[in-house]
Amino acid sequence: MANKLNVQFNDRQSKTLEDMADEMGATKAGVLKTALALLEVAIRERKEGNSLGVVKGGQGRERNHRDRVGHP
Repeated sequence: MANKLNVQFNDRQSKTLEDMADEMGATKAGVLKTALALLEVAIRERKEGNSLGVVKGGQGRERNHRDRVGHP
């Protein structure tokens, strides 16, 4: 079942969301869904005693982040 949600953003948030959508080649709804999936992973991992970090290009284990955060 899908639920519709109305959200109000200030001008800065709206611009950021639009810029992210352009960068990702996605809709604003797609950006929010991807962000929600990423936050879901972060919360789950924190509960398991883990943390998320940013790995500078080519360092550490590489994974396809799109598969991990629900990006098409």
